[in-house]
Amino acid sequence: MYDVVLTASWAPKRKLLNVPIPDYAVADPSTDGEMVIIDTVNGCEYDFWQIRKVYGHWYASWGNALPLDGTGVFEKGMSARGSGFALTGGVMWPHEFKNHAINHALVFTYDYTKSGGPVIPATESDGTSNTDIAIPEGALIQLNPNLNLSTLELTDYEHTIAVALQQYGMYLCDDGGGLELEAVNPLSFSDNLYDGLLPDVEYVSITHIPVSEFRVLKPPPQDGTSDPQIVKNRCAER
Repeated sequence: MYDVVLTASWAPKRKLLNVPIPDYAVADPSTDGEMVIIDTVNGCEYDFWQIRKVYGHWYASWGNALPLDGTGVFEKGMSARGSGFALTGGVMWPHEFKNHAINHALVFTYDYTKSGGPVIPATESDGTSNTDIAIPEGALIQLNPNLNLSTLELTDYEHTIAVALQQYGMYLCDDGGGLELEAVNPLSFSDNLYDGLLPDVEYVSITHIPVSEFRVLKPPPQDGTSDPQIVKNRCAER
């Protein structure tokens, strides 16, 4: 158990207490030092941004937690993501590629995130773009459900992703370079569970899925009824 020191100047508290971090845990080198701890005993997810271990002590620019049985969305200003989504929300897992089935919506990052705030279910936004191709964080994007995937030269993993994008779509979760979907880093496992399922590269290409066939779905009414109900967060002891 560790008390993680929060170092960002805007952090409302200075520590996140009693976090169960395994000895083998490391930050994701392909992101901004993100790390997620899943505590199945107490039913909590701990999300960290720019986390590092120094002389046996853990420090993070930001960290927070929420219940595993909750909405998966933090209150405004409380998330490690620009949108307020939990870091594990919408990411892809090795077993999903092994089973050729992703039964949930995905998440993606995009470098033209719209200024002016988010749309539900996002609770916040770090979008700054005012271009015609800008999309608000929280927006749901769908691959044309009438597109015949058999006419495309899809790899097995691209087909698995494309089916999920037709059935469930993907939410814009954060500002980032290009258009990227997210999967759990193989460092999370003792063995590379993606072996034989995905190419052994840091950024896997999905260029056979046509971007021209994406559409932005109309967001739900902004009436406040969909705000995350995280009133008593049993996980975030600060």
